[in-house]
Amino acid sequence: MKEKGSTKMIEGISLFLSGIEEEMSLPEGSLLQDKNLVATPHRVTSMFLELLNGYSEDPGSLLDTTWEGPTESDSLVIISDIDLVSVCAHHLAIFRGVVHVGYIPSRGRIVGLSKIVRVVEAFAHRLQLQEVLTEQIASTIDTVLTPQGVIVVISASHDCMRVRGVHSRNSITITSAVRGLFLSDPGVKAEFFSLLNKGGNQ
Repeated sequence: MKEKGSTKMIEGISLFLSGIEEEMSLPEGSLLQDKNLVATPHRVTSMFLELLNGYSEDPGSLLDTTWEGPTESDSLVIISDIDLVSVCAHHLAIFRGVVHVGYIPSRGRIVGLSKIVRVVEAFAHRLQLQEVLTEQIASTIDTVLTPQGVIVVISASHDCMRVRGVHSRNSITITSAVRGLFLSDPGVKAEFFSLLNKGGNQ
């Protein structure tokens, strides 16, 4: 934790609590002196530094190490149900769900499955919009691995919709980004969703 940045964040959360006092016409200092809230600025700072640690990584570099699989293989690789927790750039509220990634290697060039997960996490642990996040993951895999095709599907629920505004507690937002064969060949895209629905088992 960088002390300078942390100090600014802690002071900012303290100022936020002071603002609540003002907006709600509470006695000055009443929240910050509450024994349950004394350490809150530190806790919130620690939480957001953890949630936003993706800024310290270069997602593309996570895919630098590849190896040759079967050179004749056009097999579809799917990594499904990757846990997603991110922070909405508009409201600083949490959105959570799952990410499904599929790609078709080019010339047998494959990457460790955990690397795909780490790319998802690196982008997710930033201030995000789901639509942007989906495109960033797909574009990075497409640019670095140059596969024959890439597809990314994200299904998530957003606290900014569940607890405020429309209070739509059961709504799910689904976004997708496609590249290469997944865009040009409907059969390849259909195979992805078919395998996804079967949990990857034929």
